Amino acid sequence: MSRLTNTIRETIVANALKNAFQKEQGAIEALKAQFAEKAYRHVVSVKEEAQAKLAPEAFRSVCHSAKLKVSLWKRGETMGCATVKDIRGLEGRPMKQVDASNSKYGDLRLYDADALVPLADKINAAIKQLETSTGELRKSVNSIVQSVGTTEKLIAVWPEGKLFIPAEALNPPAKSMLPAVVVSGVNKSLRKAGVQLAA
Repeated sequence: MSRLTNTIRETIVANALKNAFQKEQGAIEALKAQFAEKAYRHVVSVKEEAQAKLAPEAFRSVCHSAKLKVSLWKRGETMGCATVKDIRGLEGRPMKQVDASNSKYGDLRLYDADALVPLADKINAAIKQLETSTGELRKSVNSIVQSVGTTEKLIAVWPEGKLFIPAEALNPPAKSMLPAVVVSGVNKSLRKAGVQLAA
């Protein structure tokens, strides 16, 4: 039996949620990949990409970031229409110099890309729904974990939860007990050295 510390509780909750909502996350990543390709094609045509690849590498402008924040803007507007974060798959692909330069800072700003707004909104709505679902599940798991004080009691109220308890909490190392002879020997040596010990 092991006492549930805050660290152990946090680990249990994290372990329980580790593989949650994989289908939803996969769907979001698929939408982001689709968005990345459409965003890229908004700034670089198939023909332009093929021509850029023929240029010597030293003269080629490319996307510098593994992860981009893509913002959709209308020319003359002071606020963007939509933004999608954590867009991947464009690193190393040819780009116009201004876009390649901005990509160094993880940003790609697209103008007059109205056709991309519905897809951006769909991605952001799916992300928000996933965050809500994850938060609700985290709260539910946490309420069970917080309701007990030991691993033994947690397993009693939530047998399935045993799977998420870290091994070191399930099988804590036995406390080593010092033999009385060693303790008395240390005390004797301390007294001999002039240390005052409680009677």
